[in-house]
Amino acid sequence: MKIKTDGLFDRDTVIKELPRMAQALEEAVETGDQFAIRRIRWAAESFRKECVAPSMRTLWGRICVGKRSHVSSEVVVVFEEVWRSLQ
Repeated sequence: MKIKTDGLFDRDTVIKELPRMAQALEEAVETGDQFAIRRIRWAAESFRKECVAPSMRTLWGRICVGKRSHVSSEVVVVFEEVWRSLQ
C-alpha cells in the first residue's frame, strides 16, 4: 500500500500513528488482481450486450490491464473462463 504524504511522514509512521486509517484503506482498496478480474467481468458483460463473440486479443484489449504475461495465474484462469463463456 502506498500513502502519499508529501514528505512530511514516511509510510510506516503514518500507519503506526493512524492504524484505523490503515485498516480502512486495506479494506477499501482493491488489489491489482481484483481490479483485473473486475475489468474482465465488465468487458464480458459489455460484449454480451453487444452480442459479440470476441477473439482473445479483442477481449484482452478491452480489459486494458497490461500484458497478459504480467498478470497472475488467477487472473489468467478467470480470463480464459470468461472468454470461453463468450464463444
